[in-house]
Amino acid sequence: MRRLVPKHFYITFEQDKLLRRHSRELGVSQSAITRRAIDGVIRPAQYLPLDHAAWEEALRFIEGRLAMKVPKTNRRWTRDELHED
Repeated sequence: MRRLVPKHFYITFEQDKLLRRHSRELGVSQSAITRRAIDGVIRPAQYLPLDHAAWEEALRFIEGRLAMKVPKTNRRWTRDELHED
């Protein structure tokens, strides 16, 4: 079992209200919800380092797509018409 470390922190009254309600709805402790929130927000960010080369590559791809010339056609329909019910 994990070792738990006691923490003391402040939240707003609105956050307290939401936390209490969510705790009741899920049937779990407020501490469990707080741990889940930390795991869902902070932990993923720790393990996903920024890959600047990948971002640069994606940016070049997007800029290339934006620079493409779209051929003119004689179609008489619109994209929205294709998706009408």
